[in-house]
Amino acid sequence: FSSRRRHTRYGTVTGVQTCALPIYFRWAVGASPLLAERTDAGEAWAILEHVRGLGAAVVLAHGPAGAGKTAASCAVLAEWISTHPGGPSARYMTARELGRADRDARLGAEPPILAVARNASLLVVDELGSEPFGREALRDMVIARHADERPTILASWKSPANVADTYGDGLGRRISRFARFGGAS
Repeated sequence: FSSRRRHTRYGTVTGVQTCALPIYFRWAVGASPLLAERTDAGEAWAILEHVRGLGAAVVLAHGPAGAGKTAASCAVLAEWISTHPGGPSARYMTARELGRADRDARLGAEPPILAVARNASLLVVDELGSEPFGREALRDMVIARHADERPTILASWKSPANVADTYGDGLGRRISRFARFGGAS
C-alpha cells in the first residue's frame, strides 16, 4: 500500500485496508495545535456533538481541497474512538476504496468491506465523489447506516445539492448537518 493508505490501526478485509485513523492524520486530535492551524476546530467539535446527539446523523463536510474537511473528520473519529463505547469499531475509508470493492465483488455478493463500513460505530467516508463506480452501493450503505442509527461523516468537495444530484434525494434527505470548510456558507 502507498503511504496514503497506511493507518495507525487497521484491519484487512479482502485485501483492502480499513482503519480507525489514517496515519497521515494522526496529528488531528483535540489538543493538537496543528488541528487549529489546518482546519476549523470549532466546526470539528460541533460535528462531534451533532453525531453524539443523533445516532442517525449523516454529516456532509464539504469544501475545496485542502480546506480541512478530512482533518476535522479524523479529529472527530479520534475523539469518538477514545471516548465512545464501541469506538474501536469506528472506521475511516475512502469512497474510491468502497467503490472499487463493489466493482470487484462477485455478482450478487456484498463486498466484505461494505459490511465492515455498514457496521462501524462511526464511519468517515473521505473523498466522496471521487469514486468512478459503486455509487449505488455506497448510497445504499449510508442509507442503511442511517436506518440503523449509526453516525456517518461524508467528506467531499461536492456541494450539498451536487451530492443529492449524484447520489439521489434518498441520501440527500438523510444528511442532518452540513459543515462548510474553506469559505462562507
